[in-house]
Amino acid sequence: MSERPAKSLAMRALLLLLLMGLACRDPEPPPTRLFEDGFESLCDGVPCGWEQIAGPDGGVRYVETILAGEHGIELSGDGTAVRGPGGPERTATLTFGTIEARVSGICDERALLVVDAAIVDVERGLSDTFSGVAALPNEFGASSTFVQLTGSRALLDGGISGGPLGSPTIQVTALAFRVQGAGTCTIDHVVVDDTNLTDTPTPRAC
Repeated sequence: MSERPAKSLAMRALLLLLLMGLACRDPEPPPTRLFEDGFESLCDGVPCGWEQIAGPDGGVRYVETILAGEHGIELSGDGTAVRGPGGPERTATLTFGTIEARVSGICDERALLVVDAAIVDVERGLSDTFSGVAALPNEFGASSTFVQLTGSRALLDGGISGGPLGSPTIQVTALAFRVQGAGTCTIDHVVVDDTNLTDTPTPRAC
């Protein structure tokens, strides 16, 4: 065998080993969600940490949703709103200046759901409200509605990746839902994350 074919085979074997090493690396762990609530933890008969902050008496109810035994919050009437807890000790790096909410719920044809997330920059102590409008379906389905929540002031002022202070570490301190329109919305489950995060780890390839 000539020297050139032998070197070629050795290089191919080395490349194959490198590719196998990359493919067989351990999967990355799933990221920490900034906020998640399925409204199944009760305190005095209502979801823990949630309270009505606007709207008429009886405008907010704790109801069964998709299946018997699964629960959510129902809001009826324009401007009716609830406010809930944040995600204590859950942080993430704000990469693109946009937070994303994934909401499982429904609204009738007369209503939209406004989502407001109170966000704090842990290092600098700055706070801002990130908001978005969810056009939820009229019936419960298998997937969530994705809503981009955008801020306007403190966290975006030099806080995005590439800015003078780099990417801030953020935390959700409170979450609120508000009905826009004369109809009714019901929320069964909600997740809030930076748009750079995903819900599932990278699978192991071998």
